[in-house]
Amino acid sequence: MIRWLSFIVGKLANFVIKEEFKKPSLQLFEFNMYQIIVIIVLSGILGVVALFIPAFRASKMNPVEALKYE
Repeated sequence: MIRWLSFIVGKLANFVIKEEFKKPSLQLFEFNMYQIIVIIVLSGILGVVALFIPAFRASKMNPVEALKYE
């Protein structure tokens, strides 16, 4: 499932990048305020997800078993 999701996201990103490079007035690294806000929000969401997934898995474990392998 993850493999297909990453394949689709890669193809979509490839399409978007190719369409952007067709524009004659392409300015690399020029962001407006909306794009900066979206980048900050998405990286915050990604950080929270990356924090909670291992914590959720650890909460399901028996503490004695978890400490045995440490």
